[in-house]
Amino acid sequence: MHTHSDDSPDARFYALVPCAGTGTRAGSAEPKQYRPLLGRAMVAHTLEALLGVARLRAVLVVLSPGDATFAGVAGAFDAQRLEIRGPGRPRI
Repeated sequence: MHTHSDDSPDARFYALVPCAGTGTRAGSAEPKQYRPLLGRAMVAHTLEALLGVARLRAVLVVLSPGDATFAGVAGAFDAQRLEIRGPGRPRI
């Protein structure tokens, strides 16, 4: 039986960032992930931290339909390691 250790050089991991909120549950007019925190969108802090993890092969980001804001945030990051996905079902 072959097992992978987290320390093996060929072990690869992915991060998943749900970025599809609309702000409704937070009672906000804008999605929570784009609210400013220390001068940048909250999701920018998350992406910076995750993209700094060398063991992550990619960061998968799930967006809501028609999201026009993420492109402006993502432009500052390594597009080679960002994978953008479409929406899932809304949470109530």
